[in-house]
Amino acid sequence: MSQLRTENKRVFVMLSGGVDSAVAALLLRDRGYQVTGVFMKNWSPKTWQSLTDCPWEQDQADAEAVAKKLGIEFRSVNFETEYQEVVVKYFLNEYRAGRTPNPDIMCNKEIKFGAFYRWAIAQRANYVASGHYAQIKTKHDQVLLARGVDEQKDQSYFLWAVPPNILRQTLFPVGELHKDGVRRLAQQAQLPVATKKDSQGICFIGHLNVGHWLRSELGVKRGHVILSDGSIVGEHDGVHLYTIGQRHGFSIDQPATLSRVLKTDKGELPMLYVIHKKIDINELVVDNQPPVCGDIFTVEQVVWHDQQLGERVSNGELIELHCQVRYRQSAVLVEVAPLEGIDHTNQVAVRPLEQITAVTEGQFAVFYHDDLVVGGGVIKVGT
Repeated sequence: MSQLRTENKRVFVMLSGGVDSAVAALLLRDRGYQVTGVFMKNWSPKTWQSLTDCPWEQDQADAEAVAKKLGIEFRSVNFETEYQEVVVKYFLNEYRAGRTPNPDIMCNKEIKFGAFYRWAIAQRANYVASGHYAQIKTKHDQVLLARGVDEQKDQSYFLWAVPPNILRQTLFPVGELHKDGVRRLAQQAQLPVATKKDSQGICFIGHLNVGHWLRSELGVKRGHVILSDGSIVGEHDGVHLYTIGQRHGFSIDQPATLSRVLKTDKGELPMLYVIHKKIDINELVVDNQPPVCGDIFTVEQVVWHDQQLGERVSNGELIELHCQVRYRQSAVLVEVAPLEGIDHTNQVAVRPLEQITAVTEGQFAVFYHDDLVVGGGVIKVGT
């Protein structure tokens, strides 16, 4: 074992205080890596203390306890400034523009595998590692991200924007396991977080009351809630506060009109979904059926990790891939082609070949070939 502890196997593991990153550190230690556990402090809920329950002090204590149990070095690093400047500003600016951001993808790209990666390499680490459920595979000498073995926990969607050159120096030990196997290893090793509940909510923020936060930061701008035929049925607090598919946060004060137009039972308010946002006139369009995309939508700022596929699209070839537009949504079969008149591959037209719901401006479309992440970009509804 000692012969394996060489200088070129020094790895900094992102210890979040949870069980997944703890087991990642355990596995790497047992495989002979020189492991340093690092807790990142990226968020202090000062201004928004009443809106979030981010227990960073407890998480840091748990991470340090894991490192002590494993007998590995423990360090803590602060990226609050970077998080505020990059992730929080992006989050607010996207909502301000009427789009729906994905802060977890931006956090992974810019903080965990951006600021933290650069810091770790500067500290003479040869690899960085985390407890994400994803894998790294090689295809035609290209390093590509792949889905984790556990389909229910797979986090490749959130990690799609991590560049291949950084993936070359990244390890995802638990990507080869199912969650119950991770728990079992933690219990066998008597790790102090073996039974700790999984964290939820936004990356590093936790359970944030997004609606209250946006209202405090962006303000309220009352407007009409309407049906597709233009009938006014209620009020909302500003289209910038809502996302496609949302089912709450607006009020209905014309139930009779709603019943007449939608042909629903009188006296019973149906489930309503946001299906469109008229940003220029601050109107929210709702319906009792979830928004289904049956037409072409555009994906911008496209990055191809599989260079051969990117070249084929650039040359005008129509490619069938699977596309995922939200974390908890299954990938669907689509056709991908360059936009007509566009001579580069950072904008593509996507035509769903299967039903896909809640295609939302500002969210990310991630393209898969089998279990490999081959590219992705930002959704713009329409062409």
